[in-house]
Amino acid sequence: MSRPRLPLPADLLETVRGQEGLVSTAQCVAAGVNRQRVGRLVTVGALVRRRRRVYEVVGALPLPTSDGAAMDRARLQRAIEGPLAHGPTAVATGLAALVLAGAMGAPRDFAPEVAFLQGSSSSATTTGVRIRRTPVGAVMSRHGIHYVTPEVALAQVVPEVERWRAVALMDSVRHQKILSERQFGRARASTAGRRGAARTRAWWGECDPRSESPAETKARLDCMDAGIPPDAVQLTVRSPGRAVGRIDLAWYLPDGTWLLVEIDGIQWHQDRRDVLRDLTRQNRIITSRTLLRRYTGTEAMNGTLVREIADILATRSWRPGVSAPAELVVA
Repeated sequence: MSRPRLPLPADLLETVRGQEGLVSTAQCVAAGVNRQRVGRLVTVGALVRRRRRVYEVVGALPLPTSDGAAMDRARLQRAIEGPLAHGPTAVATGLAALVLAGAMGAPRDFAPEVAFLQGSSSSATTTGVRIRRTPVGAVMSRHGIHYVTPEVALAQVVPEVERWRAVALMDSVRHQKILSERQFGRARASTAGRRGAARTRAWWGECDPRSESPAETKARLDCMDAGIPPDAVQLTVRSPGRAVGRIDLAWYLPDGTWLLVEIDGIQWHQDRRDVLRDLTRQNRIITSRTLLRRYTGTEAMNGTLVREIADILATRSWRPGVSAPAELVVA
């Protein structure tokens, strides 16, 4: 079955696909689709209104292949809505800018926000987009959507969000090398004097770029708060002659064994080859000297992980601060 013909010019559709399926009224008009035609397309369901002057083009993109992909698209659409609503002088800021830069840790639903290029302003105030009345310096671009640098965006966001989310965003920009260590340090320094910055001062020191997902960050922080900080993050596991893999969180027990915790993301085991590869790795890791526990991202987020791990560590008489081997060697 062929895909139904979409009611927009081909050049505009190419732009729409780069904008995660979204289009603005101004873009339609510039492409020869006048406002009356936009209204008719809304009436027949070809366009879905997202906010004032911003629409989703039905069928412009294939359906997401997983819950994780759907959430990623939803975040990107939120980030893009602000600049589309306010035109080419609008620049995404804060969480929107971090999402456009590829950082993980933003909620699925957040308020789009923008600032404006020097010398420009916006008279529109009813789009539901947050306006930051701050000067914009250097900008970056994703498919024509402008956003402030991740360094600036991180400094904007950290004082405004809850602790675990702030640290997850910090972990992500360092782990993915979206920010260099020097840029990260500048972002930290530039929060001085901002409203809410005082309560976040200690959070910067809790960042750990070895964490590979927001769920790992949340679990690590929960364990620290419960008095059971992991002895290792991303513990290297080796068999003679080669590395087998890494373990998300690990505790070295008094009897010389390891408690190993793996946190499985939303998209875990989408492919049969991934299943087989993971089972092979897991079989190598499980020995008489290891105790492996696996948790979903939801269990890491909702406290199930920390409660169960605390109980295990209590029964094994684990204590914090004991020197642990740098890696786990299995036969």
